[in-house]
Amino acid sequence: MIQDTRFPAEPRTTLTIKTPRPIGFELRVRVPAWTARGGSARLNGKPLESFAAPGGYLVLDRTWRDGDRLDIALPMELSASPTPDDPSIQAMLYGPLVLAARMGTAGLRPDILRAEPTRPRTIPEYKAEGLPMLALTGRAPWLVPDGGKPLTFRTAAGEHRELVPLYQILDERYGVYVKVPT
Repeated sequence: MIQDTRFPAEPRTTLTIKTPRPIGFELRVRVPAWTARGGSARLNGKPLESFAAPGGYLVLDRTWRDGDRLDIALPMELSASPTPDDPSIQAMLYGPLVLAARMGTAGLRPDILRAEPTRPRTIPEYKAEGLPMLALTGRAPWLVPDGGKPLTFRTAAGEHRELVPLYQILDERYGVYVKVPT
C-alpha cells in the first residue's frame, strides 16, 4: 500500500493498493477525533455511502486489486483547548495543529537562529496575569482564515496578530496561549 498526502497543507490522503494478485482483507482507516464533521471517502473515484464518526474507523472489507485507490478527506476546523485551571486561557487549534501567534524578533540576537517562546514578564506563583499573552476581545470567532495563506489565521478583534502552526515558526518569538473573554 502506498500513501500519498500533503497533510497538513491539504486535509486529505490517498491510499493505493499494490498487490500482484487480488487479495481479500479488512482495511481499517482511523478517523482522528479532531476531524470535523463532513469527512468522506471515495473508492476508485466513487463516493462511499458512509463514513466513520470522528474518533472511529472507516472499515472496508473487500477483495482488493492492484491499483485500487481510496481517497479520504479529513476536514479540519478551528477549536480551542482551555487550561484546566482557567477556562479563559486557551490554546487555539486547527484540526490537530497547535496554532501560535507570531510575536516578532525584538530583543533576539541575530546570530542565534531559533524559535523562542514569549517569556513571562513576571511569574508570581505562575499566575496567568503575569504572562504576556495575546488578549482577544469581542465574541467568537476570534480567529479568521488569512485568505490566500494556507494554515494561516489572524485575529478578528483586539490585538492584531497572525497565527500559524507552531511547527512553522523559526527565528522569532511566539505565544501559544491566548486570553479570551469569558
